Amino acid sequence: MSRMVMLFTILIQSLLTGCQIFPTSQADTLHRVDPLLNLADAYIARGDLTEALPLVIQAEAIAPSSEPVQLKRAEILARQGDIEHAFKVYERLNSESPAVSLAYAQFLRQIDQTERAIAVIGPACDAIDFIHRYDALQFRVELLIEARQFDGAARDLTKLTRMKTESPEIQLLQVEVELKRGLTERALQIYRTLPVIVKTSEKAEHLKLEFRRIRNQLKLIGQDFGPYDF
Repeated sequence: MSRMVMLFTILIQSLLTGCQIFPTSQADTLHRVDPLLNLADAYIARGDLTEALPLVIQAEAIAPSSEPVQLKRAEILARQGDIEHAFKVYERLNSESPAVSLAYAQFLRQIDQTERAIAVIGPACDAIDFIHRYDALQFRVELLIEARQFDGAARDLTKLTRMKTESPEIQLLQVEVELKRGLTERALQIYRTLPVIVKTSEKAEHLKLEFRRIRNQLKLIGQDFGPYDF
């Protein structure tokens, strides 16, 4: 594996050296940058940031204003603990870009700035053509739950269920959010539709404990819990 990565690196560097003889278009520049970023990703996956960062710096020399290059640089800086430098990179980028919006929000969550992450992730969630919009909405749901903004989380979950119907992961999140909103009957309705196999998951078991807690509270005041015995 290491030998293949080394050979790939040599090949890319040879191609880049050859390309510099002739003027290049923007498309050609991007084609030269993409292999460097892909190779950087391979090193990141192996946990070798010392090899990944020089590749990104090389890509930055070719396309200094490239958004993917800057995002990759910020990611590596954050991974190696250079939080302040990563923060400065994100701050320089276009906050209205969906890709920047999502990456910046993920970074902010990592450094425990949930409220700020919620504030910056909007463009990624609102851009209807953004290929990672579903992931952005799901991530915002997690942020909103952390911030105890359950009504907002419920709205995003409704969008997610329209984008991908019958997703057990989203349905479990819906049950959790409706319980936190105090809408026990609504939570039960959603839980009832879950496949049996999903109800055996760790998340579902946690929700069953919450249902039992509510059931016991209702019994104390002489109320019925409903047809389901947890």
